[in-house]
Amino acid sequence: MRFLMPGHRRSALMRFLLPFTLAIVFAPPALAQEATCILQAIEKKLTGPARNDFMEKCEVTVRDTCEKLAEQRRLSAAEKTLFVNTCVPMYVGLPKP
Repeated sequence: MRFLMPGHRRSALMRFLLPFTLAIVFAPPALAQEATCILQAIEKKLTGPARNDFMEKCEVTVRDTCEKLAEQRRLSAAEKTLFVNTCVPMYVGLPKP
């Protein structure tokens, strides 16, 4: 039960590492901080051609971001394609294929 004693090294290490571990585990991905394109369009109350234009621009932005994330992860060509094809619909707000 030495590891439960407040003056022991492990408790000091846990007090130091626990906040960082929790921050890493529960940190949101870069894209998850924004609402999906569909939700943004609804919030802005866009309809008709304005909504279509917004959705096209938003999808291009999301695709660029997903491609940059794939490059940062140094994925092969096939892995990059798979990653982008799953990333884009998720952040545009489309149902899973």
